[in-house]
Amino acid sequence: MTKSDKSSTSAATFVARLVAGESPARRIADLLAESLDPAEVVCAAFERPDKRWQVDLHFRDRPELSRLRAMVALAAWDSARHCATAVTPPSALAHVG
Repeated sequence: MTKSDKSSTSAATFVARLVAGESPARRIADLLAESLDPAEVVCAAFERPDKRWQVDLHFRDRPELSRLRAMVALAAWDSARHCATAVTPPSALAHVG
């Protein structure tokens, strides 16, 4: 494997996480999964042990955080019309790898 081959198959990712109620978390995960390139981003919503819901986004490359926040706000606002649940937006990214 050459150096360039190794870097293109690296498992390192950038991760953004947020916590919300079940309905907003599912809506946010759905909107982001539909809007972002599945070859570049993996998105999942799940219930945490403390019964709150978490959305995890794993990006191949560092995303533009302002764009990500805007997409989360749009999805959360849409969900908020149907329920009063606060969403903690991603404020930072973690580099995993």
